[in-house]
This record gives sequence, structure tokens and C-alpha cells, in this order.
Amino acid sequence: MFIWLIPHFLLLLVLVLTCLVRSQDNAAEQTFWPSTLPLTVRSPYFSCWMMSTANLQLLEQWSRFWNYASPSKGDPFLTLQGLVIIDDKVYQWLGDWNNGGSFSAATVTRFSVTPTRTIFEMQAGPIGINITFLSPIEPSDWVSQSIPYSYVYMDVVSTDGQYHDVQVYADVSAEWVTGSRGDTIIWNTTVTSSAIYHAAVAANPTILGETAEQANDGTLYLAMTSSPSVTYQTGSDSACRGQFMVHGALENSQDTDFRSVYTNQPSFALAASLGSILSTSAPVVWVLAYVRDPTIGYVTPDGDSQQRHPYFVTKYTSSIDAVLDALANFNETSQRAQSLDNKIIQDALKISPQYADLVSLAARQVFGAIDITVSNGSDGRWNMSDTMMFMKDIGSTRRVNPVEVMYQAFPMFLYLNSSFGKPLLAPLLEYQSSLKFPLPYAAADLENTYPHAPGNNSQHSQGIEQTGTMLIMTYAHARMSGDGSLISEYYDTLRGWAEYLCNTTLNPMANSLPTNRAFQAPVILPSKESSPFKRWRK
Repeated sequence: MFIWLIPHFLLLLVLVLTCLVRSQDNAAEQTFWPSTLPLTVRSPYFSCWMMSTANLQLLEQWSRFWNYASPSKGDPFLTLQGLVIIDDKVYQWLGDWNNGGSFSAATVTRFSVTPTRTIFEMQAGPIGINITFLSPIEPSDWVSQSIPYSYVYMDVVSTDGQYHDVQVYADVSAEWVTGSRGDTIIWNTTVTSSAIYHAAVAANPTILGETAEQANDGTLYLAMTSSPSVTYQTGSDSACRGQFMVHGALENSQDTDFRSVYTNQPSFALAASLGSILSTSAPVVWVLAYVRDPTIGYVTPDGDSQQRHPYFVTKYTSSIDAVLDALANFNETSQRAQSLDNKIIQDALKISPQYADLVSLAARQVFGAIDITVSNGSDGRWNMSDTMMFMKDIGSTRRVNPVEVMYQAFPMFLYLNSSFGKPLLAPLLEYQSSLKFPLPYAAADLENTYPHAPGNNSQHSQGIEQTGTMLIMTYAHARMSGDGSLISEYYDTLRGWAEYLCNTTLNPMANSLPTNRAFQAPVILPSKESSPFKRWRK
């Protein structure tokens, strides 16, 4: 099934990634070399990346928001700093904090990218370090998939056979909270018997607002499991890091001087002492999350403005409960992620190793572009029958559910769980089946205003392409899932689109499209009698 579904997506993806994948001359064992590596990639506004370099010195730079390539849009940095002390010597395992050359950078020996993980193998003096960024893909658990979080975890092992004293550290900055660097940030640290976590928000957030395509209405979390060996601190970046470098632990203190992002840069740190060890018996785990609620502003066909919520609210009463549950479930989640990685890679290897590389890089991009949402019901409960998924045209525009981009990603959704097709298509079909939509062909999207989805009535020159694409996706979802409810509910709209194609595709230039686009149209609905949709009609 995988081999049949993915080619349309990957053919397009190859074109996109041609500029991203290059050969590697300095490390013969490193055969896959994307120019940008995914770190924490789980939603349109929780999307952190690292630029790679040909000499494997990945660490001496700051991680960045996905729009790193467009400095004109604003400051793209999302500071994530990592330090480790080995026998009183400090090494940097992530970040670009120079501090006058008072420490050394760990040496990256190689990295690997799987569908859910990016893994860095490093050497820091006598210690080997593996740093893994895990953004789980949970195709059968939409509650978990809708929580925008990632794990950062570390495994260490002595490479000289001797015991070594090890302390580890990570901090994130207020840059993660808002794209407006002049915003005042407020924060708090909570210590419980099971977890220690920092939470930071903008003092005056704009609900469903963004600056430089980065949201400013979310809550940033950094959490670790509670332990006598775990310490915390909030304060300026230099104060937190300096404390750790000198003492190997943090002060368990909170800075209450709330200020803007770049005023004595607020940072939120967690550290752990591992003692004298040959290797870690279990990974050192941080959970990083950026949670927004509401998630989407949707205009219903009746014209009502609706604030939609992340799907996890159907299970959790607060976002921190969801994040802490993710922390507690690390072992099970990481095992599922590794199993899913193995399945996807083994299926893709049936085509080629290069294909497996591209699928591994594409998976997080696909799932990192969506928000799974739910609405409030009239009885005050969550209306789980009204589940909708919204996709942002990341990297190009702010388009909501862009049809041709969804089409490129659709094989991935069908392969992992064909049920994803319904909530992805539902917002488009619902709006275009209403009296508000006047066009005889399918819309290109729900407007260029993510995270607002007001609908789009604009005439465009891609009527054949977008209409054929919508019919193909709707039919593919029904055929793969066995769920014909979309076809049943929106049959008249689909039928009208099919008639439009029958009347238009033999003259595609009338719609300003190349002839090859016309081939999408007649595949689906050649006649009323032979329609593959017919058996799902009401």
C-alpha cells in the first residue's frame, strides 16, 4: 500500500528538496545530508530547525523558527542552549553561546533523521553523547497528536571505560513565546512531586495573532521529571548558564523581573546531576511544548465566527496536564515512535534508500503543518463529531488548507491512517457547499490568513486542477477508509464539480491550465451511471 500511495507526494517532494539534499565530502558514513534538520516540529507554530554544515559542526549556531530563510520577516532564532560538565570540564552540546571561549563544543560525529526523530551522535572528551529530538507521530491517537510538544533526550556513555562525573543542562529563551521581540513576557516555575516545569506567556497576547509568522498567543513549557538531582532557575541567559558552569547545578530560584524578550534575555533552565557513571541507565529527558488555545478562528457557513480548540481538550482540562502526561509517558511514546519509524522506513526501502531518506524528512513536515481541532457543542461539551484539521502552507504563504499542498501530503495521511482524510477535507467541503460559495469549481483554499479560516470566494485560474484534486482526495479517503459520509453529505457539490470538469477538461486552456492538469478530472467521474461515488449517495 505504501508504495502505491506515496509516489505522487514524493515526486513533488523531490523537486522541493533538490536544493536541500547535497552530498557530504567530509564524513563518508553520512550519506543523507539535508541542509536543514528538524528539531521540534509538531505544529505550524511549534517548528524549530537547525541548519547543517558540511563539516558536521552543527552545534555552534542557534536553532531557528521554520522561516529562518527570510530574515526580512523578523528575527528567526529560537534559542535552545545545551551544556554538559564532564569531570569539571564544560562542553556545549547545542547553541551558540560563546562566553569568551570558556568551554569547548562537543564534536558531532554523525546524525540521522527518521520520520519522528533527529539524532546527533557526539563526542565530549571521554564521553559519547546521543542527543535525540523526538516529535512523535501518533496516527491512531489524535489527542496525543494534537499536543504540540517534543522530547529532547540525552544518553551518555564512557568511551574510555572509566567512570566520569557528569552534569547536564538545557535552557530555552523567551524567543519561543512570541514573534514580537518587544513583547513583555511573564513566567512561573512549578515544582511538584512528579515534575518541575517552567511556563512562559506574553503579558498581552493577541489571540490568534502572529508576528513574522510566529504566534504570540501560546504558552511555552519546559519540563523534567522531579528528582533530588534536578535543579531549576529562571533569569538572564548568562546568569543561568554561568551558575551551572561554576556549580554544576542551578539555584532553584525564580527571576520575577518580567521584561521583554531581548531585555536581559529571560531564559528558563533545567539541569540534572548524573553522578559518577559509565553510562546512563535511562535517558535524561526534557519536554518542550508551545500550546495555543484557541487554535483556529473558523467562519461557519452560517457566518458565525467560531474559535476552535486543540483536540486534546476532549481529554485534558488544561494544557499543562497534557504536557505533563506526555512527560510521564515518555517510555511508551518513544517505543511507539521507534516502531513507527521502523515500519515507515522498511516500507520505503522497498523502493530505495534514497526514497526512505526523503520519506523520513517529509513525515514531520507533513504532520508539523496541521492543527487538529474541535468545537464547543451547544450543551457546553466538546463536539467531537465536529473534528476538523487545518493545514498551513508553511514556507510559502499563510494559506489555510491549500488544496494542492494537501494533495501532495494526502498519501502520507492515507498510509498512516486514512481517517485523517475526513477532518482535513471537511472544512473545505462544508464551506463550499454553503450558499456563501458562488463558484462552479473548487476553491484553492480557505483564505490566506492562517490561523483564521474565513473561506475564500475568489475566482482563480486553477479550477480544473483544484476541482479534480478535491474529487480525487474525497474518493481516495472513502475508498481507503470505507467511510463514505463526506460523499453522502456533500454529494450535490461533488456532482456539480464533476459536471464542471466534464464540460471543461477537453478545453483546459480555457481555464488557463496546461493540458496535463486535465488528466486529474475524468479519472473520477466519467458519467452519472458509472460514478464511483454513486454507492455513497444518500
